[in-house]
Amino acid sequence: MKRQHWLYLYLPQLALDHGMRVQPEWYTQPLAYIDESRQKILQRNAVAKAAGVQVGMAVATARALIPDITMVNYQQQAEQRIRTQLMAWLYRWIDPMYGTNDSDILVDIDSLFSLYHDVPSLVALLKKQCKKAGINVLVGYGYSPLVAKLLAFNGIELTTKDECRAALQDLTIAQTDLPEAVKKRLNGSGIKTLAQFMQLPGAEIGRRFTLEVLRYHRALHGEEALTQAVFQPAQQFDEKVELLAEVQQWQGLLFPLKRLLMQLSEFLYLRQQSSRQVLVNVIYREQTHPAIVVKAARPIWRYQDWLTLLNLQVMEKTLPAPALGIRLRCHQLEALSSESPELVANSQQQGDGLHDVVGRLQARLGDSAVWSPAATDDPRPEIAEYRAQPLAQRFAQLRRKRPLWLLPQAQAIDIEQWQFIQGPERLITGWWDAQSVAREYWQAKDPQHRRAWIYFEQGQWFLQGWFA
Repeated sequence: MKRQHWLYLYLPQLALDHGMRVQPEWYTQPLAYIDESRQKILQRNAVAKAAGVQVGMAVATARALIPDITMVNYQQQAEQRIRTQLMAWLYRWIDPMYGTNDSDILVDIDSLFSLYHDVPSLVALLKKQCKKAGINVLVGYGYSPLVAKLLAFNGIELTTKDECRAALQDLTIAQTDLPEAVKKRLNGSGIKTLAQFMQLPGAEIGRRFTLEVLRYHRALHGEEALTQAVFQPAQQFDEKVELLAEVQQWQGLLFPLKRLLMQLSEFLYLRQQSSRQVLVNVIYREQTHPAIVVKAARPIWRYQDWLTLLNLQVMEKTLPAPALGIRLRCHQLEALSSESPELVANSQQQGDGLHDVVGRLQARLGDSAVWSPAATDDPRPEIAEYRAQPLAQRFAQLRRKRPLWLLPQAQAIDIEQWQFIQGPERLITGWWDAQSVAREYWQAKDPQHRRAWIYFEQGQWFLQGWFA
C-alpha cells in the first residue's frame, strides 16, 4: 500500500546542539562547526551568530569577526551517531523511523493516526521531545518523503495536504536540494519553479535531463522507493561523547558522564532491564588506557546510582593526559525486578540498602577489599571460614557459639592475664588430611574485658578470635 503521510525532522545543527548540551559552558562562548576541507562554517551558536558569523561563511572571515572563536571540525559519522541516540529517545512514541543521508529523521506516520488522531498533535509531540533533548528541529509534512524534506528545509511547517501542495508549488528550483549544475541547467531552460518542473511529463524529463533528475521528478509526485532500513533500537548500550575542547581533570568529565549515564538509565528502563557493571573509556589524543570498570553489588538502572559509584571510584584519580571524549558501555543486562521500591517489605529495602553500601565500598576500596565471611562444614576454625562474595549468602547458623572475627593467624598469649568465662570445648579432628588438631577452646576475657576465643595446644595458649 502506498504511504501518503510523512514527516521529515530537519535537524539543522544537530552536532552543535549536542555538543553544547554535553558541555553547557559553550552556550556563552562563540563556537562553530566547520567543513575543514572547504573552510566553510556549517553550524554556529547564538553567540557567534550575534557577532555576524553566518552559515556558509569562510572560516577566515569568521575568525576576522571573532578572533577567539572556537572551531570544531564537523564529522558526519559523529553527527549520525547523535541522530541514532535521538531516534532511540523518540522510539517510545513513534515507529517506523528512517535515518537519512543528511543526518535527519524521516517518519512514516500512516500507522500512527490511531494513536495521535491528526498531524498537528503528532508534530507538537515530536517538537516537545526534541526540545527536551536540547535539539533544534523543523518538521515538514508531506505526501512523500521528498516533499516533507523540501518543506522542512525551507522552514515551512504545515499540517494539511492542500497547504503542502500549494507551498510546494511556490518553491523555486533554487530552494530545492538538486545539485547546483542541475539547478543551473533547469533555470537556463526556463524552468524556475517547482510548479513548472512538476508539470513536465516524465518522458520529456528523461529525454532532456539525467536519470537522477527523472528520479527527483518522480519523488515529487510520490513515486519514491525508500532505500533506508527501518530504525531498530540497539540491544546493548554503547555510546560515545566527543568533547568540544580538551579536558584536563576528572571533574570536567563528570557532566558529560552524567549525560551518558542518563541515556543509559533511559535505555535500561525502556527495556525493563538493569545491570551490575558498566565500562567507562576515556579517549585521549595519543594514549589508550584500559576501561574503568564500575561494578554494583546488585542490579541497578538509575543514573544516580551509577554516578555515585563512579564518583567514588575516580574522586582521587588524575587524568594521564588531556581527554578528548568518553565512551560508556553496558553489555551485561538482567531483567528489572517487578517489585517497586515503594511497595517492597522493609527487609527487602534493608537488603537493597546493604547492597548499595557494599557497592560504594567496592567502588572506593576495590573489589577484593570487601567480602562476606562464610563457613564450611569443616570443624577446624582456620579452614571452616572463607571469604565469599559480599552478601552472596546468609551467615550460617552455627550450633556452637563462634566469634565472627577470627585472626588470620593465632597469636600466643600469657594465660595469667586472662579470665576464663566458659569452657572447655574439646576439638580433636583433621586426622584425614595430615592437618590434625587436638585443642581445648575457652571463652575468656583479656585485661581490657574484651571477650575472646582462646585455646590450649601442645603446652601453649593461643588467641583464635574475638566475639562481637
